[in-house]
Amino acid sequence: MALISKIIDKMGILDVFRRKDVEQPKVEERRISLSDLGFFNGSSYNNSKAMKLAAVYCAVNQISNGTAILPMQVNRIENGKKRKIDHSLSKLLNMKPCERFSHFSMMKMMVESLLLKGNAYALIVRDSNLNVKSLEYLDADNVQPTIGADGRIKYLVNGIKEAVDSVNMIHLYQHLDETYRGISVIRYATTSLDGIWAAEKNASSFFKAGSNVNGVITSTAPLTNDQKAQIKDSWSVFASEGAHVAVLPQGLDYKAIAVDPNDAALLDTRKYGATEIARWFNIPPSKLWIMDQESYNSTEFAQLLFLSDTILPITSLIENELNNKLFKPSEVGKLVIDFDFTALLETDKKSQAQYYNSMISNGVLSINEVRDKLGFEPVAAEDGGDAHFIQISYGSVKNVASGAYIKQNAQDQNQNVDNKVKQNDK
Repeated sequence: MALISKIIDKMGILDVFRRKDVEQPKVEERRISLSDLGFFNGSSYNNSKAMKLAAVYCAVNQISNGTAILPMQVNRIENGKKRKIDHSLSKLLNMKPCERFSHFSMMKMMVESLLLKGNAYALIVRDSNLNVKSLEYLDADNVQPTIGADGRIKYLVNGIKEAVDSVNMIHLYQHLDETYRGISVIRYATTSLDGIWAAEKNASSFFKAGSNVNGVITSTAPLTNDQKAQIKDSWSVFASEGAHVAVLPQGLDYKAIAVDPNDAALLDTRKYGATEIARWFNIPPSKLWIMDQESYNSTEFAQLLFLSDTILPITSLIENELNNKLFKPSEVGKLVIDFDFTALLETDKKSQAQYYNSMISNGVLSINEVRDKLGFEPVAAEDGGDAHFIQISYGSVKNVASGAYIKQNAQDQNQNVDNKVKQNDK
């Protein structure tokens, strides 16, 4: 009996009955299958499908490009004011965040991933002194956030044995679910995109068929089933070849029954679909080349809307994450990373000249600061290149504040009076 019990025990049969008493081994969080990271209900398929819609592709491209072209700078906060400084992070962020990608490529991929997958990740690689050496872009499908019992966030990354601490992972998201994964615009817009996709397929079928090839062939004489089949087959071949003129045998007549694209509201439906996509991505319709009644002023206003409503929320999200995780503990709160929006604010030369003229005449910028922004060589300091001017005959702030300007102005006026008196005496 004891021998039988040992055999049964070896086979594990008794474990079935002991399951309540036997302590189950804890499954490591690392064992979460990365095959499940295809993002909610096969969203990778939905992303690919969505990007085949011209308006979605254009929206994602405009937003990612608009963010990627912006340089970044490190500023020191002194007495509540920001001062631009040279810092190792400036070169890293603006040149090559990692060996594989440039600033533009890296930032473009991060924003595209944020929009299409709801998440964007970059691994922070540091040296022994906690200085950031590189930011390694990670495909969002290969990263799984986990929440520990202590509430701390860690990340399981395909190809990395140890879970990555939150402090060493840049994680961009706009909306979160219960698993600490971001929810993409595509997931929210699924219903709208399905309707737009159906409209695009309908339009494609409509124009492939020659717009008005569908119709009815009638005969003045009775036709057998074989004859009907032959006529149908030959007509299908004709339609598939994209021909526009058909020659029918005597006794057959063709009557079109397809509707005009405008009558079918096909064009309006496609236009509405593009406008709907603009709403989902929070982007001005003109950025998707919906140019109804556009003027210069409205286009310029749309550019400001694009900056304030579309780009600014994304750059603020990126700035907050970088500021929280890239600096050493001793630098947090003292140094900040900011985007430079000059590239998006540039307009035509006339408006640009008026803007800089206003900045100089009101003492906001010096001549050299303006020349630096325009890419020109500075004016020597002794020639007033670093001086700030205000509109009182463009006297320098220093001379006005010290009274030297008033004294000089009075001397000039006295000299003018003397010159007039001398002229009258003559």
